[in-house]
Amino acid sequence: MKITTLNGPKGMYFQPEEIHDHCEILLRKEGSGILTIEGQETVVSAGSIAYIPAGVRHSDQALEPSRNGHLTFAPVSSLPSSFRLLHDEDHRFEQVFDLAADAMLQAGLNSHYLQSDNASPEGRNHLAFAYSLGDTLFLLLQNWCDTLQPEANSAVETIDRQIRLRFAEADFDLTAEIARTGYSVGYFRSIFRDQIGRPPQAQLNHIRVEYAKSQMQIYQDAVPIKIISANAGFVDPYYFSRLFKQMVGVSPREYLASLH
Repeated sequence: MKITTLNGPKGMYFQPEEIHDHCEILLRKEGSGILTIEGQETVVSAGSIAYIPAGVRHSDQALEPSRNGHLTFAPVSSLPSSFRLLHDEDHRFEQVFDLAADAMLQAGLNSHYLQSDNASPEGRNHLAFAYSLGDTLFLLLQNWCDTLQPEANSAVETIDRQIRLRFAEADFDLTAEIARTGYSVGYFRSIFRDQIGRPPQAQLNHIRVEYAKSQMQIYQDAVPIKIISANAGFVDPYYFSRLFKQMVGVSPREYLASLH
């Protein structure tokens, strides 16, 4: 795995808010600070590992003289698409990280500009060793993300509850409700999907279609499909029909016929 690593000097610092197209690991080696992810503050201390996926807005501020390890790598589909705060209690991650950082120094290259074609043969060996350690860091990170479930996000629970309570309201504005959480729409979509299993709009569509199916099962031909779609929160019955077929595999009329 091709990575960059950097051990920062100990001191007071403030990393302004940024968004980038690579994944980032902030390893808190000493001291404490406040990590702000999409406007939400989290206190971090020695041993904390912050996994920040690409596209996530974040900043970092030390509360006391602190020291960070910093690692970046290209996005990997097997890792979560939302922020994770992990803990390196036995310092395994830090030990491997330090070996990788030292190997890059031995390669004689600035850690921000690692180009193997600029290195000497000995330097390329050190660089290859650093990248192999990068694979180890990746496996540790993936194992933590697979085994440690993130704490339930209260904002996600609130929006999911709103969806379940208000799905039948045709004027229910899901985007406006998400905006009230303080998260950006893109980031909230990813954490909602990780926690609930589908994005917010897909969750709303799922509950509305499942409700329509239950109404068909109860009333069958006694209530027109147009009325059932309206009762499920759909303004446009034609959109309801298209979405229903996309999600269920048959049209509402075909589904209704299968109930007889």
